[in-house]
Amino acid sequence: MKKMIVFVLFFVFMLSMTDFVFSGDNSCRGYSTVANPFLCGSNGNCVWWAAYKRPDLKAFMNHDAGQWYSDAQNRGFRVGQSPRKFAIAVLNVGSYGHVAHVENVNNDGSFAVTEMDYTGSWGVGMLQATYYPSGNGYRRGDKPTVYPLIGFIYPKYCEFLSTNVGVYCWNTDNGYFQEDMDGVDHVIYKRLTSTTHSTTVLTSQQATQYSLDIASGVYSNVRSIDLGEYFQSGNASYAAYGGMGVGPGYETTPTDTANPGLPNFIGKKIELNNYNPKRTDSIQIYGYSKNTGVNDIDSDDEIESRYFLSVGHKKDSSSDWIKIGSDITHGSSLDPGESHREDKAFRLWEYNIIQPGGTYNVVYCIDRTRNHDNDGGEYPEEHESDNCTTEAVFHVQAEAPPPPSTDKFVWSSAGPVANRVCTQIIESADPYTWNDNYFCADSNYGIAWSSAGPIANMRCTQIIESADPHSWNDNYLCIPNTSNIYFSWSSAGPIDSQTCVQWLEASDPYTWKDNFLCYRIQDVTPPPPPPTYNLSVNNISLNISGRDKLWPDGFFDLGITVVNTGNNLTGNVSVGYYLNETLLTTHTIDASDLANGAYRSDALPDIPSPLTPGDHTAKICVDPNNVIQETDETDNCHSIKVKVEEHVSPAAMLLLFQ
Repeated sequence: MKKMIVFVLFFVFMLSMTDFVFSGDNSCRGYSTVANPFLCGSNGNCVWWAAYKRPDLKAFMNHDAGQWYSDAQNRGFRVGQSPRKFAIAVLNVGSYGHVAHVENVNNDGSFAVTEMDYTGSWGVGMLQATYYPSGNGYRRGDKPTVYPLIGFIYPKYCEFLSTNVGVYCWNTDNGYFQEDMDGVDHVIYKRLTSTTHSTTVLTSQQATQYSLDIASGVYSNVRSIDLGEYFQSGNASYAAYGGMGVGPGYETTPTDTANPGLPNFIGKKIELNNYNPKRTDSIQIYGYSKNTGVNDIDSDDEIESRYFLSVGHKKDSSSDWIKIGSDITHGSSLDPGESHREDKAFRLWEYNIIQPGGTYNVVYCIDRTRNHDNDGGEYPEEHESDNCTTEAVFHVQAEAPPPPSTDKFVWSSAGPVANRVCTQIIESADPYTWNDNYFCADSNYGIAWSSAGPIANMRCTQIIESADPHSWNDNYLCIPNTSNIYFSWSSAGPIDSQTCVQWLEASDPYTWKDNFLCYRIQDVTPPPPPPTYNLSVNNISLNISGRDKLWPDGFFDLGITVVNTGNNLTGNVSVGYYLNETLLTTHTIDASDLANGAYRSDALPDIPSPLTPGDHTAKICVDPNNVIQETDETDNCHSIKVKVEEHVSPAAMLLLFQ
């Protein structure tokens, strides 16, 4: 293996970017900088502050905060989903997003930031806050709103110019420099301090070494970034080495003998729109070709180009590399001196060789008709050895387990979450890896998933994405009817005043990025117990009218006292008077007179005596027909003996006086 030489200088150097015009404010709320591209605003501006804290980013950023993550990724910055010190956190806040500078990361997964807020709703000027992990996002301080995480942009300690040009690194004290330097065999250290922030401070000895390195192809085309603000007065370490890191691939130098007078189709460049993707991502490959010869082919002729995948930083031999796509370009697009671009979608999950945490490379070849042993291609050319580019290298993000969360619910698109009760969310008709997604709860709430309509006897919420054609119209998340958790679904962002969890399958292109399951806890007061009614006879009485005994021609009165030992009544109460089981009459007691605990008396006067002497029975019943459902129906009636005397005959009367 060829030994790589790293040339390290310690100095501070200035920004010399010619492809961006700065037009922002150089001071903001008491802080000053050089050539900040963003406006301050009256309250401060989160992008101004992020650019102030990270000068290595500001030359590349010219969009709203929400786009910083993809912009940085496209520029080759290392990005990811875990917070690191000095990273820029990019959050989905409002319409434009939000960025903040990470100052420290805590053991519980939270991180402290400095930031500004353009709206002023969080405060004015430089603000300090702590963000706490919550589902797929973070809560700011003690506020309940969860802001979905877009990602973190890590300090770009190494600038990857190309695989055959070199890589430039700085800040050896950050703890990540060693991982950027991994694979370097030999390092030559040089030390120099610049007090003028100039890039022309090399001594003659250093200039000689610099020239030798350029001549040997270790690095060239130096692009400087102003690190003076970032590292204050300290020295920045400057390294350059070839063949490492991630970034685009470029044209190669021909190695065969020229055959003049012919076209010459070269692979000019290959670049990716994402050099740090997830395995579930689809990335775009851009292949650039050019005819550097003096002749062309017929305008209707077709020339084939192919894309090849290899493992590691270096491409495999043609016998081992993997074809991942091809394009056809017409001769009319490649006249002498003319360049052309083709692009190809590269779905990483379709290739088992690609795994999380791995490094891979792709090359672009023009006039390629075979995967192996191309045999000069289809068309004679001035050179046949420069049809392929060098390697465009990308690194697949490692799978990190989601941080522990105290939230009631979390979403996972990488299998169940440990120590939680998880429900698999699956739509078998959807090809975009809807087989490892889980909705996880902190306890067993009896949640169930159906991809065939609502579940009977459960409270179900339809989960729908109208833009997805793969049968997302009959899927329901269900919970027992007795639960105090009430779900709501939104395919247009979080719902105000509810706690929301983003449902996201990154590999599904059908606008799943704005879908949220929201919930509220509605305390359920158990219904009061059904009212209990209970009427009973407290006592009854019998009174003989005008005599001390009851004779067949006499009259008597019956009386009753009723007590209500149950709830208040909803209707009036009937009282029945009986003699020898024959109903004499009924009276009515008004319900308002028999409230809970009340006693009420009633009477039936002047009842004719039975004509037959002897013992008879009178009975008084409250609610005799059992209209009121009572807890005890056995105490509604009382009986009393009615004794009717027999008249004495005249002969017997005479005997009494003899």
